[in-house]
Amino acid sequence: MRPKPDEALRRAGLTRLRRFATGTLAVLALTYSATFFGGTPAGWVMTVRAMSEAGIIGGLADWFAVEALFRRPLGLPIPHTALLPRNQARVATSVGRFIEEHFLEPRRLVEKMTAADLVKRGLVWIENEGGARMIARRVARLLGSDAPKPLLRPFENAVIDLVRNTVSDPASARALADVASTLIKAGAKGGILDATLALVRESIDENREVALQIVQDRSRWWISSQVDRIAANTVVDGVLSVIDEMSEPNSQLRLGFEDAVNDVVARLSESGRLENALHDALAELSGTNSFGERIRGLLRQIERKTVLAAHDGTLEKRLERAFLRTAGEMRSDPEAIERLEASAIGAAESIVLELRPVIGRYVEQTIAEWDSELLISRFEAEVGRDLQFIRLNGAALGACLGGLLHGVEGLLAGAAG
Repeated sequence: MRPKPDEALRRAGLTRLRRFATGTLAVLALTYSATFFGGTPAGWVMTVRAMSEAGIIGGLADWFAVEALFRRPLGLPIPHTALLPRNQARVATSVGRFIEEHFLEPRRLVEKMTAADLVKRGLVWIENEGGARMIARRVARLLGSDAPKPLLRPFENAVIDLVRNTVSDPASARALADVASTLIKAGAKGGILDATLALVRESIDENREVALQIVQDRSRWWISSQVDRIAANTVVDGVLSVIDEMSEPNSQLRLGFEDAVNDVVARLSESGRLENALHDALAELSGTNSFGERIRGLLRQIERKTVLAAHDGTLEKRLERAFLRTAGEMRSDPEAIERLEASAIGAAESIVLELRPVIGRYVEQTIAEWDSELLISRFEAEVGRDLQFIRLNGAALGACLGGLLHGVEGLLAGAAG
């Protein structure tokens, strides 16, 4: 497996530091060897010898301890060495459990999210830092995908069931009854009644001959046809005059009609008969096959328009404006921010509780399945530099202690002499 660039840099740095630590041991060994040349050594030479000797011992001891973590020193079958590869399964279990119990602790996560003000920062990012454009672009690309199955296709049946359940709910009938009452009252005052009256007037005026024929068919034989015609025209003209008066917005007849309609609608609403009628109609309609097909057709139409809007760029612009408007409105509403933050924290806490065992097992299985050399390489890349400094510190500390002990020996020898 090829290492990532940052991992390769860490390994290169580890190699340099390992060579430096080994070079330090070599320098100490050469220094120690050099103290044996030149005849009887002086006092300071003996101090250098003692320091280099102790430094070699300290450096070698720490080299052995560091090396024993990852492999067998010099390949020798020494007990309790190569600890990491020999205990890979136990290490994997311990790391997985540690991450599950400590890194994915829900209470700690809630504290971090609360302190971070993620919702406020997210709203600022959406509104002022280009977040709305980025989200809109990605959503538009997703919704405008030319994949064989558009985005909404897998959810059609779920949407149809949801709409069925919604329209057959009594609460929906109550809401629709309120809407229907408002529409009927508005229609009695507005253009719907005017258009209806105009249509009725036109129909009656164009069918005067039909009215005349009806009068003649029901007239006595001894009444002349001229009288019948006059009577028919009188009736038609009377009806048309009533319609004309009702067409006047402020006429007494029109105002009375509006009051009568409002009264009827109010009584139907108060008695619950309008609501019951709508509920029965909606229940019957939602149970038909044509209802599902209409909803499906509507979803397909939405899909087509969404794809077209995504391709010509209008969807992205609309989404961006919607995100900006929503973020601006929420930023000015502290209660909305608190509710969203509580929902986000609750969702994150619930997700962590569900996923923490899964993540722990995933980490455990991943480490357990690594090749031993890969395991060693990755652990050394992470902590190897610190371990090499342990080697350097051991050599330095050993040299200092060696010099100190040599000095103490000299003082004691002088005191005894």
